[in-house]
Amino acid sequence: MTILDSAQKKGFFEALKNNVHPKHWELWFKTIDISSIDDDKKVVKFVVGNLFIKDWLKNQYGNKIGQIVKRYFGDDFSYIIDFYSANEEKTRTSSATEKNEPIIKKKPLALSKLNTQYTFDKFVSGGGNNFAYTSAYAVAQNPGIYNPLFIFGGVGLGKTHLLQAVGHYVMEKAPHKKVLYVTSETFMNELYYSIKTNTVEKFREKYREKADVLLIDDLQFLIGKAGAQNELFHTFNHLYDEGKQIVFCSDRNPQDLGTFHERLISRFQMGLLTEVSAPDVQTREKIIRTYAERESLELSEEVINFLANSVANNIRKIYGYLVKLLLANKFQGKGLNVNTVKSLLGEICPGINETGVLKMSPENRLFHAAKKVFNYEKEELRSASRKKDLSEARKIAMYVASVNMKEQTVSIGEWFNKTHSSVNYSVNKIKKLYSDGNEKIVNYVDSMNSLLSDRIKTAEA
Repeated sequence: MTILDSAQKKGFFEALKNNVHPKHWELWFKTIDISSIDDDKKVVKFVVGNLFIKDWLKNQYGNKIGQIVKRYFGDDFSYIIDFYSANEEKTRTSSATEKNEPIIKKKPLALSKLNTQYTFDKFVSGGGNNFAYTSAYAVAQNPGIYNPLFIFGGVGLGKTHLLQAVGHYVMEKAPHKKVLYVTSETFMNELYYSIKTNTVEKFREKYREKADVLLIDDLQFLIGKAGAQNELFHTFNHLYDEGKQIVFCSDRNPQDLGTFHERLISRFQMGLLTEVSAPDVQTREKIIRTYAERESLELSEEVINFLANSVANNIRKIYGYLVKLLLANKFQGKGLNVNTVKSLLGEICPGINETGVLKMSPENRLFHAAKKVFNYEKEELRSASRKKDLSEARKIAMYVASVNMKEQTVSIGEWFNKTHSSVNYSVNKIKKLYSDGNEKIVNYVDSMNSLLSDRIKTAEA
């Protein structure tokens, strides 16, 4: 195992830097380092700040890094890139600054109150939200670099948790930076009050001069509010030009923000855009297991599996069910087997009836029918796969949900993990094919409609 001295490392990175665009070097190569060189296996191991940076470097500069490694270490050498986990980064940073750490730490200056539970270490990442988690963590580590960060997704999936986790992390690691978290409603109300009381300059000072990191939640509530959008546009420009970090959350993709100014939408899309999707079964199990461990709530694997497959994809609802079980366990002394859980949740979980039999929600009815017609599982239909037959089945199911079941586009989007525009496109495409009498489409749609109107309803009766 070879260990490079500082001069050798400097020589390698100078060679690499000469082959990288200057802007990219500043943005993406700041955390890269050589952690080891295995002479036997002929492998150079690099380490970077997080998974997001690792993936970007591999995709954008993978071949170039490989060429420089071979040039500097030998033609038979290859390389790998690893990243620091959140805990490793914390340990590494603590060790590196231990000798220079002041006796009295500077207290973070909070411009707004954050929920103490909404931190990165309390966020359960998994299928559907892992990229959003990694993106938020990268932004928190390097405020102002990946700008803006725009997080979107359905209700109760963890957007606000990630938004505030950025604030908590920045306040802990960079207490000199001032973090401001607000909802779009608060932003709008404060703006209108400042206009009414002739204190607009004070409002602008708060949002443009005092804040180093601006976190705005529920951005969709500014749809149709032209005055607030205009003020947000100029606030955005000021903060962006100053290199200050901006993070937005919304229940929809920027392109689906209705009456928002095009100039604002283009700015939302110029940074890091990431979607938080509904958790899959494995992630729901992980959420339940994590909560149970934290609250010392004993749940068998059978109960965990039942809950993960029974409760809604909405994480907020999952926590609501777990709170009820926790209280029943503590104050009623009830052991939590599957039958007890069915009984306790029957009152608040509409998917479970008084006998403990799981009834089908409209969402599950649709996927049940789709499974019988197309032989695709729910997770396959919700996936990003564009395989021709699967994509067609997904579009038909969306059409049936809209036309036959009269479901709203927002709900269908959440069921299929798709944007509003994607749902509308699918529905309109199948509608045209059905109207034109496409035999295959007509047969599929009629088969699903038959199942939804007869068999499933009969089974529920």
